[in-house]
Amino acid sequence: TLFRSDHDTMDATSLTAKLCAEAGIRFIPGIEISCHCLGEEVHILAYGLDPASKKLKVFLQEQLQDRLERLEAMRLKLEAAGIYL
Repeated sequence: TLFRSDHDTMDATSLTAKLCAEAGIRFIPGIEISCHCLGEEVHILAYGLDPASKKLKVFLQEQLQDRLERLEAMRLKLEAAGIYL
């Protein structure tokens, strides 16, 4: 059995499932969800989720948008310090 998870995405699930099936390996899809609890960063592992779930897709898209906004804020801080990427 192969347990596989990525941070905040299930985009590789279908390819991984296909490759596991070809190799005769049982595949269980999973994800590592980044979140905050009581001011601390927490990573939740979840297995057996349906990657086609509409609610999950919306949630993960929101996670991606939040990540992109944080990256942009970091880039602006670096530029303000004279560091250009």
